[in-house]
Amino acid sequence: MAFQATNRYRHRRGREIDSIPPGFQRTEEVTIDPTTGVRMVVWYNEETGQRIYVPETKKKPS
Repeated sequence: MAFQATNRYRHRRGREIDSIPPGFQRTEEVTIDPTTGVRMVVWYNEETGQRIYVPETKKKPS
């Protein structure tokens, strides 16, 4: 499972986001990007099932 999460992040890595899109909730899941060593937090959208991987320092906008 960790491989799948990391693999998905690598696939989308070039598309950095400025803020967390509406409908996403932070999960407790954290993974380390093997190429950069950056801790990535998983955000999940229950409606779509989509997951995004965001550097741990990013915050959800108020």
